[in-house]
Amino acid sequence: MSRFSDFVAAIRERGTRFLDKLGRGRSAAEHARTVLQDAVVDTYNGAQLVRAAALGSPGVTVADALLGDTDEECETADSQKWSIAYALANKKEHPNCTRSFTALKPGDPSLLDRE
Repeated sequence: MSRFSDFVAAIRERGTRFLDKLGRGRSAAEHARTVLQDAVVDTYNGAQLVRAAALGSPGVTVADALLGDTDEECETADSQKWSIAYALANKKEHPNCTRSFTALKPGDPSLLDRE
């Protein structure tokens, strides 16, 4: 067995739970899935924002309530138009966040909700 397999086996044997920010216990598999998903969201959103900047976009439209399992901050952000700088600083609201961005067309006169 590898070190990783030994580590996972030890966690399963002891029943160790990882606590999220709300104090909820989660299994090692759930925790690993969250960490991976957050890394994917950060990478994808970062790439979308670099692309928007390269296209000369004035900002992005936020999609943040796609799966129906949202909180107030995500619902408020959904469909807003943000500057690229603001979006870079707010790529996701919380772990497991599914926020994504779509570049506004260059020269789009839309007012930005957040700068």
